[in-house]
Amino acid sequence: MRLSFDAAEVQRTIRKNAATSYGLSLVIGLPFPDEICHQIERIQRRLEALAPGRFTWYGLEHLHATLFAPLRGRYREWPPLQREELPADLEGFAQDVTHFFAQLKPFSLELAGVRVSRDGVAQVVGNTLVQRLASSLHRHPELDEPKHCAGLHVAIGFLNRVPPFDTDEEQARLAVALDQFAHMPVGQVTVQHVRLVHYANRTLSHIVGTMSLALGQANTLPAERLLRELGIFV
Repeated sequence: MRLSFDAAEVQRTIRKNAATSYGLSLVIGLPFPDEICHQIERIQRRLEALAPGRFTWYGLEHLHATLFAPLRGRYREWPPLQREELPADLEGFAQDVTHFFAQLKPFSLELAGVRVSRDGVAQVVGNTLVQRLASSLHRHPELDEPKHCAGLHVAIGFLNRVPPFDTDEEQARLAVALDQFAHMPVGQVTVQHVRLVHYANRTLSHIVGTMSLALGQANTLPAERLLRELGIFV
């Protein structure tokens, strides 16, 4: 296997991850169970030994898989998300979100395999794709269009320099390791809750507010509670 990176995309990843960026996302994790976190930590250490100093690693408590990002990053130092950036029909938005997760039964997420994407993000691969959520929120024009998604994954770090490697041999060593990690079991978890997160940066190491939503259960979410728990003020 030969790794292929897009230098411009890697640079964009570095720049975006370093910037303050306020957004709204629906995620699994934050954190994952200990056994998954410990396995990911072992993977991070093994990749770090092969490519010392080339990656910036996510903290274990920040690991997550994104289901859907209703509002992707608003890159600015201040302020956090404002009420006027959310759907005008906030009660309708809250009802659509809660209805979707009330209908979605708890499901198994199996994580197996490690890859590094063309934009330099090290990822653990999941086996699940939740496609219907974006379509259930399409009637709210203030929300962002969904990105193309081939399935869930957990970002565990990102390349932090361009070019990422000094020699072809360094890159080849990492490619050989990733071949070995392509189907490595990482862990399995039954997803029973998701989190709606108002974040202040893309790695979710700085969170403004968050709330938990149970799968397969009726969730009551008045608009005023949504704003309060997400830290969004009128």
